[in-house]
Amino acid sequence: MEAEAVFTVQQVAATAFLLYMSPFAIDMVSKIF
Repeated sequence: MEAEAVFTVQQVAATAFLLYMSPFAIDMVSKIF
C-alpha cells in the first residue's frame, strides 16, 4: 500500500515537472529546427 502511494506521488511529480518544463523544451526545439 505504501509503495503504491509513493509510486503515485512520484508519477504526479514527474507529470507536473514535464508539464512545467514543456514550454522550455518546445522553445528549444523550435530554435534548433
